[in-house]
Amino acid sequence: MIRFASQILLVILLAALSGCSVFGIATKGELEAAMQQEAVHQRELEARLASLDQDIEASREEMAALDRRMADATSQWAAMQAALVSHFDSLRTEFVTLDRDLDLVSQGVTTASAQAAQAQLDSRKAMRIQYETLLDDRDRLMRQLESLDMRLEAWPAGADTSGVPDEVAGIVEPRQDIGAGDVSAITPADQPDGAGSH
Repeated sequence: MIRFASQILLVILLAALSGCSVFGIATKGELEAAMQQEAVHQRELEARLASLDQDIEASREEMAALDRRMADATSQWAAMQAALVSHFDSLRTEFVTLDRDLDLVSQGVTTASAQAAQAQLDSRKAMRIQYETLLDDRDRLMRQLESLDMRLEAWPAGADTSGVPDEVAGIVEPRQDIGAGDVSAITPADQPDGAGSH
């Protein structure tokens, strides 16, 4: 390309020189000066072309480096994306497991609450039955005492008591199936929830 441009310039100079010779204007010195100036321009052009070639080569190297960086970044992004997908799958699995465990715990709590409520009802029922039994026993004993009191009041003063039954003589044996404690100390405030009074 440089040689072709030089030939074109040379042809133009020769044509100009021929024209000047015809009219008697150009001289040999002017032609030599023009050729030297052209040589200077040619060297400058070659230097610029060489610099441009270096710039193009540097640009190519930069583009290649950029392509490598882009490839590395793409590879890293793909690896990161795969890691994120794997982590998300792990979290989802963990969430499903945790949700299932929470359901099991909730079912256990519900069952335990129901069992506790039933146990409380059974306990109250048992306490109410025991309380009513104690009330019945107290009423029976009170009736026996009242009957004994009436019999004692009707007993003649100074009479022989050798043949009198033990309960009349003041020895009263309570029933063995009555719970321990003073039966007469039970008041309506002590009765279990739901128990009625007699």
